[in-house]
Amino acid sequence: MVQKCKDGSIDLSPTPSVLHITAYWITKAYGSATAKKLLLALMANIQVIDCDHATALMATNSIIDDIEDALQYYTTLNFEMEYFISADKKLKKVAIPHLPVYTAEEFLNEF
Repeated sequence: MVQKCKDGSIDLSPTPSVLHITAYWITKAYGSATAKKLLLALMANIQVIDCDHATALMATNSIIDDIEDALQYYTTLNFEMEYFISADKKLKKVAIPHLPVYTAEEFLNEF
């Protein structure tokens, strides 16, 4: 998927929490210096998006039980993104038609 972003086929816009989790795992695997290089290379091809207070309130009041998923989903809605990629099957069930949830594999197969 990152390659599709690099070649301009798609735009990737993760939230800071996704970047945080990614940073944690690549730091654990490769050490801090390499993790920073990898993250900087990744961030050269993506745009990190974040939610404001109003979006956080809407997400917290939503029907989505997982608060972290709700924050990410509503942030994506706020930025008027077309797709949301997640492996969470519960989130897929509560998604609205305006912002469908795809697994990474489904997204790559479809687009």
